Amino acid sequence: MRSVGRVILAPFFFAWVLLGTIMVLFVISTISIGGWCEAVLVRIGYRYKPLILPMVIGIVLFVGVVLLGMGMLGHQLIGWPGAILGPVLAILAIALIDHW
Repeated sequence: MRSVGRVILAPFFFAWVLLGTIMVLFVISTISIGGWCEAVLVRIGYRYKPLILPMVIGIVLFVGVVLLGMGMLGHQLIGWPGAILGPVLAILAIALIDHW
């Protein structure tokens, strides 16, 4: 009876692990983009230590460019698989650039 329960619950466990991984990737991507924005703000001469501005810019750019922009571009190029692959490839590019 115990092995039957494991077989039944295993897909749910893997689904939760997958959803958790996706959420962590979204948070880390937003933090990476916010860090890049903070570096740009300091480079262009923003005199005060930016506290919330890089976070807001990171969230807006991640949602707007990575999720929506790449999803729409991928959908226009190859259809529904591109709508999934576009943001995934963008997150992989962020991971490679930021050396996760």
